[in-house]
Amino acid sequence: MSRKSITLLLCLVVLVNIIAIISIKLSKDDEKGNGNGEDELIEMEVDEVDEVDEVDEEGEINDGGVFVQKAEASETETQKQENYSALQKSQANQGLMRQTGRWIATDYAQGDIASDTWTVQKGDTLWEIAEGRYGDGYRWVAIRDLNASSIGFMKGQQTLIVPGQVLSI
Repeated sequence: MSRKSITLLLCLVVLVNIIAIISIKLSKDDEKGNGNGEDELIEMEVDEVDEVDEVDEEGEINDGGVFVQKAEASETETQKQENYSALQKSQANQGLMRQTGRWIATDYAQGDIASDTWTVQKGDTLWEIAEGRYGDGYRWVAIRDLNASSIGFMKGQQTLIVPGQVLSI
């Protein structure tokens, strides 16, 4: 085995251990509750681990090495009523995530998200939000572009959305 292969293998082992530690910490935080719920951890899908390149919102790296971003706005009661089926699916999905200890994307269907704004929930992706609002996951790019000033980016232009963040859709 070459030196490069061994180094790559060791990096992979370290990465897997870091992901396991973060998953355990998130599971423990969910069991305990996160206080008043105003600040939530970012939930994201990534193909590979990169350092954060640019973040357009105010936030900080917590003790666990995870970026925490503060949400500033919230949905009105009318918007919450319009999005009731999506919120039910999100709550069920969050319960499943607590049970399994794994991150799972919430599977929205067209019409689940009826209002022009959406408060990001744990388990949300821009793709699923686009499916819930427009019935077409490929329209996630339009949501990203509409909210460009409030969405963070990683190297490779992977987008970051934060539970509690309010998106225009």
